Amino acid sequence: MTSEFLSDMRFLLFPRCCPGCGRADRILCPACSAAFSLFLSRNLYDHSLSGGPSLQVHSCSLYQGLVRQTILAWKDHGDVELDGPFGRFMRILLYRYLAGLDPVFRTRLNGLCFLPTPSRKESFYKRGRWQVHPLCESLVSACGRVGIRADWEPALTIRGSLRKAVEKSDRRDRSSRLRGHVVVSHPERLRGRPLVLVDDIMTTGSTLRTCHQALEEAGGELLACLTLSTVPDEREPR
Repeated sequence: MTSEFLSDMRFLLFPRCCPGCGRADRILCPACSAAFSLFLSRNLYDHSLSGGPSLQVHSCSLYQGLVRQTILAWKDHGDVELDGPFGRFMRILLYRYLAGLDPVFRTRLNGLCFLPTPSRKESFYKRGRWQVHPLCESLVSACGRVGIRADWEPALTIRGSLRKAVEKSDRRDRSSRLRGHVVVSHPERLRGRPLVLVDDIMTTGSTLRTCHQALEEAGGELLACLTLSTVPDEREPR
């Protein structure tokens, strides 16, 4: 009751506006929504590593400008109304990913399980929720609409305390912080099932890689990663 009252008071005192551009009476205006309509794909691993692992990450926006501003409003400032449009963007991203699969392979996707990347408990206490979970729920709903039986499982957790991240840590530093801390709960529930990792933002890719390695060690088969946004890759030509 208290949280509902505070939410109502917030919108009474500060009327709803688009977090991307400030347009009044919009959760997210059409112009800003268009920035989330991309289909960006990249290998999670370094392309220069011949014979190394390969895993595709698909994202629907670049984490910059109004996209960054909008995601921060949702992630760090409690704008839960953005769950709706963000869930819709993720469903479209999933449909585009499925459209690129071999039709025979698609018939083997029943039992698909979406796995949210884990966050530290401190992040949960700060934000009051696991913000990636609603994205997973939207993806499960999308699968049902195209006849794919799917669910989601919060199977990945962070165990122990991590070293405090520096503001501009590189991928090697992030990997070292996470190594050995990501664990798979109840791996028997995942074995033999097609798995897809879900995250809000891909920065260096270290979290996704660490989760991938933990899943492989637990006997899981990861097909791809889906993210709401990705930081521009500085290695790619502009």
